[in-house]
Amino acid sequence: IGCIGFCFGGLTCLDLARFDVGLEAAVSFHGTLTNYPGNNTSIGASIQAHHGDIDPHTTNADAESFKEEMRARDADWFFTSYSDAMHAFTLPGVENWGIPGAAYNEKADKRSWTAMQTFLAEKLL
Repeated sequence: IGCIGFCFGGLTCLDLARFDVGLEAAVSFHGTLTNYPGNNTSIGASIQAHHGDIDPHTTNADAESFKEEMRARDADWFFTSYSDAMHAFTLPGVENWGIPGAAYNEKADKRSWTAMQTFLAEKLL
């Protein structure tokens, strides 16, 4: 079983991987990147996280903290930060919704989707 999530759904997929509910793979697109200090159990699911490098909702400091947790928990993880990509970079037209710091980025959208397809084919097929 795999999980794909965007924004809050991305955080949810990461949490499902963290709490070992039987996932093989979890993919987060511009999800909130957190760190759960004190939980050092290993993570069984493989994780792929896609992040906008200029996302003001999840800072690069948040991303580094997330990566520290993944290292500490001996996770199989892959993290990509897309240049010039803000929050919600996979949602065409999001910049018209009035959400500060959110904008569609076609290049990041296409690259992240292709990477996710390759990752899930490797992990689930």
